[in-house]
Amino acid sequence: MDNKDILAVVEKYRTYFDLWNADVAIGITGDKIFYVLGENHEMELFTKFETAEQLEQLILGTLAENMTVMMEGISDSLALQFHNAFEASCGKDYYTRDVTEYLSLLAKEFAMIRKELKGWSDMIEMTFKPLKALGIDFELDDVEDKDL
Repeated sequence: MDNKDILAVVEKYRTYFDLWNADVAIGITGDKIFYVLGENHEMELFTKFETAEQLEQLILGTLAENMTVMMEGISDSLALQFHNAFEASCGKDYYTRDVTEYLSLLAKEFAMIRKELKGWSDMIEMTFKPLKALGIDFELDDVEDKDL
């Protein structure tokens, strides 16, 4: 495989490499390595690849994994926060509270959602910017539920 094809993929995903602590190395033996470092420069991914197509699959795979990690983190955190807020507000008497108490609880939950998403916003941006740089349109107004 020609290294020019690999360098073309690197250039295609330049935004990814600019935002994530990731790189490609071509060793003196010709081995091609893709790696991603974590926040504290610990190794998150270190793997060999042979073709430009494999490199592209690795890049897109890390973005897909990031999305899964984000969604799991957000949902786990919100589920715990909601449970704790509901228990603190309503106790075991779930369905007989005053309406204003439920409205207050809902307002708190929406605030929790906003705060949680704000906390993840940097990672969300770092995940979507490389895809937007490819010209992918994320406008979902014309996407129907059956397409998802």
